[in-house]
Amino acid sequence: MASRSSSVTFKTNYAISKRIEPFYKGGQVQMTQDGEYMFCACDSKVNVVDVATGSVVNCIEEDEEEEITAFALSKDDEILVTGSRSLMLKQWDWPENKCTRTWKAMHTAPMASMSFDSSSTLLATGGCDSAIKVWDVPRQYCTHNLKGSTGVVHLVEFHPDTSKLQLFSSSMDNTIRVWDLKSSECVAQLENHYSSVTSLAFSPDNEILISSGRDKICTVWDLNKGEAKGTIPVYESIESVVMLPEQGDFSCLGVNKESLHFVTAGSKGILRVWDAASATCVHSQSLPCLPAPCMDQEDGLQSLMHCVLVPVKSQILTVNSERNICMYDAQTLELRKQFVGYNGEVLDVRFLGPKDSHVVVATNSPQLKVFELVTSNCQILHGHTDIVLALDVFRRGRLFASCAKDKSIRIWRMNDHGNVFCVAQGLGHTQGVSALSCSRMKENFVVTASKDNTMKVWRIPEHITAREPTAASTTNPVPQPAPPPAAPRVTNPAPPPAAPPVTNPAPPPAAPPVTNPAPPPAAPATTTPATTATATAPTTAATTAATTAATTAATTAATTAATTAATTATTAATTAATTATTASKTATTASKTATTASKTATTAATTATTASKTATTASKTATTATTAATTATTAATPVAKTDPSKSASSKSSKNVKIAEPPTTPEEPEALEATVTTTPHYKDVNSVAVSPNDKLIATASQDKTAKLWTANNCEQLGTFVGHKRAVWCVQFSPVDQILATSSADGTVKLWRLHDFSCLKTFEGHEAPVMKIIFVSGGGQVLSSGADGLMKLWTINNNVCVKTFDAHDDKVLGLHANRRDNALVTGSTDSKVLLWKDVTQIELEEEQVKQEEQILKEQKLSNLLHKKRYLKALGLAISLDRPHTVLSVVKAILKEVNGKEDLEKNLLKLRKDQKEAVLKFSITWNTNSRNYLEAQAVVETLLKHETPESLLQYEGIKAAVESLLPYTERHFQRLGRLLQASMFLDFMWQNMKLPDAAKWDEEMDT
Repeated sequence: MASRSSSVTFKTNYAISKRIEPFYKGGQVQMTQDGEYMFCACDSKVNVVDVATGSVVNCIEEDEEEEITAFALSKDDEILVTGSRSLMLKQWDWPENKCTRTWKAMHTAPMASMSFDSSSTLLATGGCDSAIKVWDVPRQYCTHNLKGSTGVVHLVEFHPDTSKLQLFSSSMDNTIRVWDLKSSECVAQLENHYSSVTSLAFSPDNEILISSGRDKICTVWDLNKGEAKGTIPVYESIESVVMLPEQGDFSCLGVNKESLHFVTAGSKGILRVWDAASATCVHSQSLPCLPAPCMDQEDGLQSLMHCVLVPVKSQILTVNSERNICMYDAQTLELRKQFVGYNGEVLDVRFLGPKDSHVVVATNSPQLKVFELVTSNCQILHGHTDIVLALDVFRRGRLFASCAKDKSIRIWRMNDHGNVFCVAQGLGHTQGVSALSCSRMKENFVVTASKDNTMKVWRIPEHITAREPTAASTTNPVPQPAPPPAAPRVTNPAPPPAAPPVTNPAPPPAAPPVTNPAPPPAAPATTTPATTATATAPTTAATTAATTAATTAATTAATTAATTAATTATTAATTAATTATTASKTATTASKTATTASKTATTAATTATTASKTATTASKTATTATTAATTATTAATPVAKTDPSKSASSKSSKNVKIAEPPTTPEEPEALEATVTTTPHYKDVNSVAVSPNDKLIATASQDKTAKLWTANNCEQLGTFVGHKRAVWCVQFSPVDQILATSSADGTVKLWRLHDFSCLKTFEGHEAPVMKIIFVSGGGQVLSSGADGLMKLWTINNNVCVKTFDAHDDKVLGLHANRRDNALVTGSTDSKVLLWKDVTQIELEEEQVKQEEQILKEQKLSNLLHKKRYLKALGLAISLDRPHTVLSVVKAILKEVNGKEDLEKNLLKLRKDQKEAVLKFSITWNTNSRNYLEAQAVVETLLKHETPESLLQYEGIKAAVESLLPYTERHFQRLGRLLQASMFLDFMWQNMKLPDAAKWDEEMDT
């Protein structure tokens, strides 16, 4: 360990490089016109977010932390106005984060809505007191007080045409009121909704208004007539509606004609495009990343709460109920970027990606969040059905594992494009899986521990770890079809006759799923046709119909894709069964034979279904379909008794669906547990795998940690010494040492060969939740339940640094592979990125030392040359009071020292004079240096006016400090003067009587 410490530079400090914090907790979201900045409400703050980087560039916050209930950004992006529960309105210069004006809102209850007009001069506020007020912002006065609404006014919107001076509002009575600002009266009431009106959108020509509501309808209003033109049922609660702009190619959304189209966002969690003229939905957004239950639920977790159009960027911004903010391409509705406004409690974090370019976060939800560090773009991973409790990453960074309360573990993989999808799943625990650890050398196993007091080792197949990442953007890619089985053998089939034309056949029914289908039966030989049937006229007609249908199926299968061919064969078989049933009613002599043929036709349909599921190439599918059709023809020939035209009409009358190819995502591969054991008699809190994949360590609530073999989970020993539960366990990357952290506030290091305690680190005042090794195993970093992190050096048991950045338990702690960065996650909803600044600080310190040496040399040269003014200024810049004192003493030693001191002091800047005065306070406390201090104070008092002295920083404290010591110095001088006078008196009285004569003689 000593040799390693000499070659490794120990870390001394980390600095926060990036923050992923909650910036949106519900409410409205607004964008600037250029789409560069986003304004999000967050309790008592409005956060200004840079869309390019996802970072909060400004935080508009109320003084007394009053919750902001409404805010509005002017159309020219210059003014931001906020309204809080204190019933005050504040106007902000948001780029400078400066409040420019505050005034009373004159509402008797908090404001619920706010909006600017197109000219950015009028501001409308709607309150919970049923009142609406209009403000002239530049002139700073209230222009209108509109009364008549019922309940909370939750929606106010100005007419886009400022010449009309109209205001639209809606309250709890589900009515849209139109206010004429010229007369301050309600000129119209638009009534059609039976629930709250949530949004208003104006057409480009400002003649049509579309309103949405929670009553699952949208209403198209003619503003000229003041009446409803139509009601569009949308079958979901709508929270927001926006108009599609006239410019742009929206053909991908089904917009192929010049008519009014709008986009709705509501409880289904998807955007839908509607044609206002035909009242039809022309496009529905598909979100393959969502699981099926989320797509079908009403008012679920994925419901959209807000929607904003950004015309400059051609994007649509949406906010869902989980406070995730998504940005879609307006022309395709494809996801471009996603932000997470609120994380909730962070339970675990890990670096992800070959270059640690991403961070995966587990919060108190079933979804995982993968953040791209550069742009803060977030990918939501669906799969678990309960809260995810722990994460771990394999050594290459592409694969990682997660475990949750849903009793399962999942293996996830990141592709080259940064998209993550689930590749494997393990089921076997009977309770929630609380801890897991991945293998370190090879990506071949995962160890998990559960609340059921069991530990399992899961083997990962090689084809999962060796699988190349796909470019799919979904979390579960669509599987590829399996190769088809061999086609049944047919002996010399007769060529089918030409098929008659069929007019508008109905689409065939979807093929039913077949579990473990048997191989198709061999086709009957052509030498054994159904000659045993009665050769009647109905029989001949049925034979012709069945042959025609089968031939049509075979011909179509030979020229189309695999699924179409097999489906056509299924149609032929179904037609044969139908005609056989019809023939049985009209020909009693062939009823028994018809029943047999119907059963045979069903068998043929099953065979065709099997072919449709397994076919991959057109040629093989054609062969299979032809065989199946031949089988159907042979079976149905003796009994079918229907005219071909009747057969076609009966087939078209069936209400059947076209079989579609499978679009469900691939199910994750199932993992199997190779070893299961019971490691502790209480819950296991942590699991760790050794760097060589040979050992496993566990930590438990029973105050112990244990060591196990990885291949068969055989116990090797127990580490006993903690007084409370052990929360985390980690192997040293280089030594045979195990580190544990406990709720007793200590971190212990243990020897693996004898299970003895090597060192104990004490310093935390709260339970230690996580520990990791850094600096090549020479240091330990620990995090506590009080939000503090401590950096320990193993050699000397010294706590190098304590980091205080979190407000609650730090449950996630991970270092990147280069050991120069950290990521931490806490239950305070913060995810912090830290970078190692040890080397930077060392370099800065070296630069400072070099500069210090140069300045000291320069100061010495100036003193030697008696250039006192520059020497005084340099000494002050170095912030060295003793050096300044030396310069002052050198000046006073000169012949005209006092005058020179005055000249030099008066030439100094104001800040330099303040510094000299501050130094004088210290000098004045020492009797050896008080003369210099008093000289400086005397100079300043003589040449500075009282008004200028009062402008000095800290002048009051300086005077209070100078007075007592100055009085003491004067008292001491007084006593000294009295002593000197007494000495002179004694000297005069001690002279002899002839002393005067003797003095005269001496003088002569």
